[in-house]
Amino acid sequence: MSRNVLYSSDLIQPNRPGVPGFFMIGMVAEVDAAVRREGLTGIQTVFGMHLPPTPWATVQEALKK
Repeated sequence: MSRNVLYSSDLIQPNRPGVPGFFMIGMVAEVDAAVRREGLTGIQTVFGMHLPPTPWATVQEALKK
């Protein structure tokens, strides 16, 4: 069974409490670029050292802003 989960190490981190979005959006963009470069598809959830399981769509939406 495929889980469609991506581990992002510590590159994707939420902002401090009360501040929406992600810390250092440039690092978030690096993860997105790696996903595209490697042709990874179907990702539903991303998690990392400082990131609880988070919908990949939430990350994509943050990158659009």
